[in-house]
Amino acid sequence: MQEDIHRRIQVHNSSSQLFQIFLLYLYSGRLSSSQLSSAQLIELLILADCYEVQALKNSCEVGLIPHLVEETVLEWLHMADQLQAVVLRVSQL
Repeated sequence: MQEDIHRRIQVHNSSSQLFQIFLLYLYSGRLSSSQLSSAQLIELLILADCYEVQALKNSCEVGLIPHLVEETVLEWLHMADQLQAVVLRVSQL
């Protein structure tokens, strides 16, 4: 494996800052969603879905609810359907 040779793992579709938050969640089980923007929560939600971390996914969905505005409802509804984000989907109806 290339990771063994280079001692580096490449993570696609995520910033290093968000991946650090992801790792922190994996080790601590805590997420301060109130300190994250909606864009960061969406990116983290996608990352949690990719790595099948359901508890983090749920936390991101709940954290996104206060950010819900009329202009983003359709976009977020589509995203919620794609990611099977039930909590987020229900909050928009």
